[in-house]
Amino acid sequence: MNVWIKKSNNAYIPEAFAYADYLKKQNFNVVLSEDDLGFDPLDVSISFMGFLPAWGNNALQLRGSQVHEYHSLSTPPYARAKDFLKRTLNKKPNGRIFLNDTVKESMGFCDDVPFICRDMGVEAALFDINNKDAIFDVIYCGSIDGREGLVDEILRLADLNLKILVVGKANKDNVCRLNNKNVEMVGAIPRELLPLYYAKARAGLNFTPDIYPYNIQTSTKVLEYCAAGLGVISNEYAWIKSFSHLRAARFLFTDELNHADDLRNFSFQIPDVSDLEWSVVLDNIDFKGFLLRVAGR
Repeated sequence: MNVWIKKSNNAYIPEAFAYADYLKKQNFNVVLSEDDLGFDPLDVSISFMGFLPAWGNNALQLRGSQVHEYHSLSTPPYARAKDFLKRTLNKKPNGRIFLNDTVKESMGFCDDVPFICRDMGVEAALFDINNKDAIFDVIYCGSIDGREGLVDEILRLADLNLKILVVGKANKDNVCRLNNKNVEMVGAIPRELLPLYYAKARAGLNFTPDIYPYNIQTSTKVLEYCAAGLGVISNEYAWIKSFSHLRAARFLFTDELNHADDLRNFSFQIPDVSDLEWSVVLDNIDFKGFLLRVAGR
């Protein structure tokens, strides 16, 4: 079966890579790109939404069975209005994938389109990383620009004389702001190098604005930190409190971190997230079977 996973080359969507790797192991033919490269026939296309209006005649969009993925809710400003427009105007697909029940309920589709919910997973390569020779106290890996308060928090931790490694693309203003003797920036890196960088640190920083919808959505970086055996430092908000409670974890919250020793003497409880390795997640939701059903196989 031929599957096109439509993904912009400028977007970091780890689930797109996970889908491609998983389906290739299931003997599917998969293209992960901005266009379908002429697959004939094209059995299924997966699009990360976005708007795909019901009108128009884009041939690439209309080929094969359409699966719309809602891997997050819309972001501010006007987040709920954007979700309403997606619900109202988007073309009706043959199937939908939602990040989780929260995203499904928030999107509010009322039709008979088949769907599955799947939470975020973690790449197998990130498990069992040896960080006994770590040279940084903290690593931050992820989006830097547009995350209000993040740069201030990194600088606050640097002022506590903590050594911080920052992995991710940043604009010139943030690069200048983070020019600090206790901060090392390496920019964006290839996915396959992530384990090498996680092995350099003792704890990972998660900083998520406590506003809708960020505060109710799964933090990919927290899952990755846990898989890599890193302690988790985070600001407090709804999802992180729920996750730590359900997983019997002990994380260090930023308002408790006022001296370097607060981190160095902290006893983390790092939860087991082996059930969130991507192949386990996709097996548990019968991802292969869902795509076959959508394609009418």
